[in-house]
Amino acid sequence: MSPRLLLCAVLAAYHGTQIGSGFNIDERFPVIKEGKTKGSFFGFSVAVHQQTEGATKYLLLAGAPKEKAESLQNVNETGAVYSCPITTDTADCSRMDLVSTTNPSEMVEGMWLGVTVASQRDQPAGRVLACGHRYVKIIQGGPEEQRRMIGKCFVRSNDLTFDPNDEWQTYSYEVCNPNFDMELEGLCNMGMSGGMTDNDVYIGAPGSFMWQGNVHVTWRDPDPANAWDSIGKDFGQQNRRYSYMGYSVVEERKLLSHDDYTVVTGSPRDDSKGSVIFGSKTDKNIKLVLTLPGEQVGSYFGNSLAVADLNNDDWNDLIVGAPFYFDRMKDEGGAVYIFMNENGSFQNTASVVLKGPSASGFGFAVAAIGDVIEGKSVGNGGFNTFGYSINGGMDMDGNSYPDILVGSLDDRMALLRARPVIHLTKDFTVEPKIVDPNQCLGNTPCITVTLCMSFTLSNGNKDFKKNATVKYTVKADVDRRSPRVRFEDNDDTNIGFLSMPSSKSICHTLKLIVMVPVRDKLEPVVFSFSMSLDEPKPKSGRSLQNLDSFPIISQEQKLTQRAEINFQRECGLDNKCSSNLQLTAQFVDNEGKPYLRHGESQILPFNSSVKKIGLMVEVTNFPGQGKLGEDAHQAMLNVTIPDALSYSAVLSEDHNVQCRLTDTVICDLGNPLKGNGKVTLFLKFETPGINLYTQEIEAQLLLSTLSEQSDLKPVPLSLLIENTITPSFTIANPRVETEFSGTVMGMSAMVNTSDVGSLVEFTFDVNMGGQPLGHMGTLAVEFEWPFEVANGKWLLYLTKIVVKGESEVECKPPGEVVNMLNLTLSGSDRKRTKRQITDDDTTKPHSTEPQAAIKLLTPRKETYLLECPKGTARCVTFTCPLVNMTDSAKIYVRSRLWNSTMLEDYSNALRITVKGQATLKLIKNKPNIKMARQTSTFTVEIEPLEGVEAPYELPLWIIISAAIAGIVLLGIIILILWKCGFFQRANRREMYEAKAQKAEMKIQPSETERLTEDY
Repeated sequence: MSPRLLLCAVLAAYHGTQIGSGFNIDERFPVIKEGKTKGSFFGFSVAVHQQTEGATKYLLLAGAPKEKAESLQNVNETGAVYSCPITTDTADCSRMDLVSTTNPSEMVEGMWLGVTVASQRDQPAGRVLACGHRYVKIIQGGPEEQRRMIGKCFVRSNDLTFDPNDEWQTYSYEVCNPNFDMELEGLCNMGMSGGMTDNDVYIGAPGSFMWQGNVHVTWRDPDPANAWDSIGKDFGQQNRRYSYMGYSVVEERKLLSHDDYTVVTGSPRDDSKGSVIFGSKTDKNIKLVLTLPGEQVGSYFGNSLAVADLNNDDWNDLIVGAPFYFDRMKDEGGAVYIFMNENGSFQNTASVVLKGPSASGFGFAVAAIGDVIEGKSVGNGGFNTFGYSINGGMDMDGNSYPDILVGSLDDRMALLRARPVIHLTKDFTVEPKIVDPNQCLGNTPCITVTLCMSFTLSNGNKDFKKNATVKYTVKADVDRRSPRVRFEDNDDTNIGFLSMPSSKSICHTLKLIVMVPVRDKLEPVVFSFSMSLDEPKPKSGRSLQNLDSFPIISQEQKLTQRAEINFQRECGLDNKCSSNLQLTAQFVDNEGKPYLRHGESQILPFNSSVKKIGLMVEVTNFPGQGKLGEDAHQAMLNVTIPDALSYSAVLSEDHNVQCRLTDTVICDLGNPLKGNGKVTLFLKFETPGINLYTQEIEAQLLLSTLSEQSDLKPVPLSLLIENTITPSFTIANPRVETEFSGTVMGMSAMVNTSDVGSLVEFTFDVNMGGQPLGHMGTLAVEFEWPFEVANGKWLLYLTKIVVKGESEVECKPPGEVVNMLNLTLSGSDRKRTKRQITDDDTTKPHSTEPQAAIKLLTPRKETYLLECPKGTARCVTFTCPLVNMTDSAKIYVRSRLWNSTMLEDYSNALRITVKGQATLKLIKNKPNIKMARQTSTFTVEIEPLEGVEAPYELPLWIIISAAIAGIVLLGIIILILWKCGFFQRANRREMYEAKAQKAEMKIQPSETERLTEDY
């Protein structure tokens, strides 16, 4: 299996525990190992190791750089490296013996032993490397001792013990000279990274040359007899201070050369952006050949490195982690750059860049271990920084699949093992291919399903001992409500299990029966087959689960399959049906009578009482026009209707016809619709959406069938809407009674409308019944108004017409019909309140100031009828449009009875009846709206006031003669009285003197005298 790439992220605790997981990486049964001391950073670095000396076994190596010292005086903390067996026990790790003694020339306190752990896996008895980059060398001399943090590494045997005869192990690996200061390599921090090949030990030293960094490679002769022969090489001083070269390092073939090793090291602080440096080993040193720069300041490009052949071209590609990359706008944090190898060369820009979520530290650790693509939880939690270190690519449980060892800063690590990947070979067939239902009567099975399966392992292992159990599901006649075939247990689904050994085929057969009668013979019977692995229950207890019992099907494996058979049809020897469906349709009323036609369309006389309309459809399947007219399988009618109609029901004598409403009306006409067959159906639709704005209804009918017929096309139908509106038109007071009286007044003497006569008013009501016309048209009221009697004298004198709809406007017809004399409107002729209407509109006899006239009592005995059609009155015709109307309107028509005409021409009348007409009509803008004219008659009943004396004017000469005669008679009377002394008076002086004398004489007068004196 070619290696792939594992990308892990260091996640904060609140993100939960995450891992990188491949499709065959098992997360249910991880091997969890825990450190002995809390806070020791057990799992800071990890490695998988195969021990072949002494005993053959697989070990998990973990560095714990903060582990307590063991048996060292005055030393508290040195760090440690642990080896752990592959068991379910979490605390069975043992400590490697690396630092057991110390001397005054060194300081092992806080040396961080275990910061790097590596295994020489390419060799049959590969050794183990462990480093502590904070190891201090003490230089004695001068006024005070000098301390140099140079770091130190240890190499141990395949069985993790120290072999004093092995030159690999006896070498001190103190490659930095502590006698120099930090300008050279006196503070090199060697061991920050490292590893081993078959002949080399390579170690990163990021503190060399003022934190420029360096990589030291120690070559040793592969011949064990000459193992003492070694050569040390490094990059040397490059004038790249503070680059941290050696922070990460790998040495591998097939990078720049197919056969020679290339050293690749990360410099995460180079030029503040980081870089990756390629070095080629020469006889004396490592020559810098290529530098790949980072792209973002502070991203720590080069923090982690891995090489793997990602595209199987036999060249190793490069993977670089930059865990501190960020993009706030895209909420990204951490990046992994993939540089594809182009036959021994690399471009400066990455071929692929993977970005992690914000603050994830994505790319902190990368390693080539297998097919890994997604994250899962592991070990029931307990990890907060899962993925801080990774190692893998080695089969740790003997199933020939590489496993993954993942470390953390949580004093825990987990081995995630790979499950075996199997490839299933299946053969799914259904026979016979054509079934004759007539041969499958009763419960006799006549259909056979055959399943044959076998499996092989993806790694080619033929010694796989475990059986694989497959759970299969076979469904018959899928996606149908009523399956036409069923299994012998009368179910359309069969579920079973097949257990098979590796590379051996196992077969199984299933029998099915046909559910007769079969109505649908054209549609094939589809069988679906699906499968999955049936896993056993995990073993209880503390033993390690054998993952051979939990294989997984290859991702490339197709787990479903379909097969189909057909029924024998009554359509000739070729089993193909050629139909000849034809369609006729027309709109009809509720009683089935078709609407009248106008050209290609029909006409619907619509009004508010029309609640439903119908669609009569006839479908035939007769031979003709070169077509056989054979059975039409799954014959369907699709009716597309506008929103103005709502599907209600279907009526048909054929009970097989069923219709349903989806986006359209779909009707099943029969399956099949037999040859020489005919189907008639009556579709009913409600009309809630038809209104005055609806001018046309267009429907589309389309036949379809699974039989062969290529000329089926949509059939359009058109129904023109002829709207008939029926507004109500009434007169609130169709009969008005009034009286006349008083005296005749000439036209020139009139000033106010009240001088004309009594008020006559009519109110006309128009109501649309909830269907306003809008801009579709305008209603109007046409009046035939009796304004004169036959001799041309005034009759009903119009004073004002008001139309009240949404607002109140005055109707002023052309020709000065209203208030021709421009008289001043009296209070009752203006806009009046309800109280004024009550007071003013009461018909009262007309009264005027007294005039010089002789009133004669005239007998009343005749009845008159004044109306225009009979010629007894003259009418003026005018129209008032209802322009401000929406749903209803009122028209107030006010007039005055011409009192003088009544007194002059109808003084002997017992009753006078005046009639006029008002007609509601439509002034339409659209041709599809109609309305019948409505005519209402209004009547005015007129009577003279009871006891009225008809005035009579005498001739002027009589009046003058009577005046002269009166004056002459008065003169004669005066003359006679004068002659008789009527105008003479007695002498009062004598009378007064006699009275005075009597008083002086105090003589009382007699009674006779007193009476005389009074006169």
